[in-house]
Amino acid sequence: MIFVSPVTSFSIFVFEEIKRMIMKRLFTLLILWFPVFWGHSQEITNDSITKLVERCWNITYSHPDSARNIAYRTLELSRQKDYQKGLFQSHNHLGIIYDIKSNFDSSITHYNRAIEISKKTNDSSHLASSLSNMGLTYWHIGKYHLALEYFYDAQAIFEAHSPESSGMISVYNNIGMIYTELDDFENALLIFNKALKINKKLNDTLTRAAIYSNMGDVFKKQDKVDKAFNYYNRSLKLKKSKEDSYGLSLTYVELTKLLIDQDSLNAAKEALKKCFEYSDKAGNKSQVAEAYLLTVDLYEKKGETKRPIRYSRMALNLAQKIKSRKLEYRSYKKMAQLYAKQQSYKKAYEAYSNYSQLKDSLVNRHELSYIYDLRLSHEVDQKTHEIALLDELRENQALLIEKQELKLQNRTFQLIIIIGLLVIVSFGFYLWYIKSKYKQKQKLDAALISKKEELATRTLQAEINERKRISRDIHDSLGQYLGLCKLQVSQLKDGAAKDSGKQKNSIDKTINMIDHSIIELRNIIHNLSPSVLHEKGFPEAVKELTERIQQNHSLNIQLEIMGLDGNLDYLTENTLYRVTQEILNNILKHSQADNVNIQMIRNNEDLTIMIEDNGVGFDPEAAAKSRGLSNIYTRVENINGKVYIDSKVQRGTIITVIVPLEEPQQSNE
Repeated sequence: MIFVSPVTSFSIFVFEEIKRMIMKRLFTLLILWFPVFWGHSQEITNDSITKLVERCWNITYSHPDSARNIAYRTLELSRQKDYQKGLFQSHNHLGIIYDIKSNFDSSITHYNRAIEISKKTNDSSHLASSLSNMGLTYWHIGKYHLALEYFYDAQAIFEAHSPESSGMISVYNNIGMIYTELDDFENALLIFNKALKINKKLNDTLTRAAIYSNMGDVFKKQDKVDKAFNYYNRSLKLKKSKEDSYGLSLTYVELTKLLIDQDSLNAAKEALKKCFEYSDKAGNKSQVAEAYLLTVDLYEKKGETKRPIRYSRMALNLAQKIKSRKLEYRSYKKMAQLYAKQQSYKKAYEAYSNYSQLKDSLVNRHELSYIYDLRLSHEVDQKTHEIALLDELRENQALLIEKQELKLQNRTFQLIIIIGLLVIVSFGFYLWYIKSKYKQKQKLDAALISKKEELATRTLQAEINERKRISRDIHDSLGQYLGLCKLQVSQLKDGAAKDSGKQKNSIDKTINMIDHSIIELRNIIHNLSPSVLHEKGFPEAVKELTERIQQNHSLNIQLEIMGLDGNLDYLTENTLYRVTQEILNNILKHSQADNVNIQMIRNNEDLTIMIEDNGVGFDPEAAAKSRGLSNIYTRVENINGKVYIDSKVQRGTIITVIVPLEEPQQSNE
């Protein structure tokens, strides 16, 4: 059997389960006893209630049942003292705890009460926090449109009052989940990194662990398996350090999915055991249902059909009990597929009908995208309306002041003022019009430049691909033919050695010519597309190039490379290699130099290549239109680089190439 559920594990591991349950009960009794004793031994104050709230929060994710008992105790004490902050915190914590335990109705009830209290006390931070939590609960039960509304309302409040708070991190994390659901992975990672940036200042371990887990989900959807495993493991490490049973159940579920997709069934089996263990410990019924569905997938991978149906029913029953439409939807879908495989078409049809009804009631991705766009449009309209009202208020104030001033002056002065205002307004309108036209022209010019750069990049890429194709074709066809030709002539030479010395001499010359042709052919292939560049990268390709030149020519080359540990992008490597090759060829043809010094230095912002020779030099202005220099300038400009030439006749030449390097788009933090 692949794993054991919490009920089955009790029968298998009786001693361990009894010991764990006893310890859990003792811990719960200790937690319950402390506030009761403490409440009777001291006077109840707001500070003492706050300390109880902190204690509740510290064990919310590791021992949610005990935390719930403390939260009800703080709720009772806060009512006795009419302590509004304590009332809010108690209801908000109870909402979180019931969400963890998948009791979503109770969670929503407590969140609504927390929202009412925060509105009554005019506490924007508390209001935004409870709105964000409410959105997450609606997200869990599949009511995406309501979840989005709550998320955006919370975001607006946090951005206005506390943009670098833990609440802002939670909202960013929740909205990042929306982007992930929409497969908008670039924006998802962008907003997760924003959350991590704030989290770095606050050092909130639990929140950072949640973000890492969600980033793992993004990479899993992108089929970037190594990155997904990396972020899941980082999340698990942090959650284990905080004994976050709820968070561990979530991450182990996603990790198990990934392992099943990778056919790592033994590892998936162990991860699935952890799913059940932490889901049971946190009392998280929705994750237990998730684990049942993963059990179905695991058995299906092994070719079984009977046990998967049993676990699908268990998942469905639990989903209906906790009123999770998402889990019901997935359970019915799985059951329909399994019954169809067993050719139980009546049962398959019933399951599929229920699946279809739930599918229609849930918001699909297109609807989710529409709600998201509608929300953005609503925010833009709201901002525009606020600006219009503000402008109208300012204009009314200006008119009122003008009216009061005009009453104190004569008609002539009034006329002058009106004319002056008209002139100012007209001139302002004219300036606005000119500025608008200028901005439009700037946008058009920027678009044209971007298009040209894109076209140049595509052209250069096409050139590189064509060089590779020609090199491959020459190697595969003409190279083989020349080799065969040499073999045939060598055989003729062996036969002709007995007949005629003159004929043998002619054949020797022919073989010599074929050898030179083969060497020249190899040079052509290497110049078109050097294999070392594709296999080992730019630094090794340059080393090989300088060694080959020194072998074939009386030129001493000193090469120094610093900071080029990793590979550059393919287009940049090809371009810089061609530029280096072109400069060295020009030195061989024209400079009459016997020493060349090459330095390649990379830092965080750019890569600098400096090539210096002791040759005869040249006039850069006179040679600016030469084909060789023109090629160098064009190639470097295509990757946004710069070329600087310092040379005079009879003095030697220094050519410097500086290419900016793009920063990584995703942070590892």
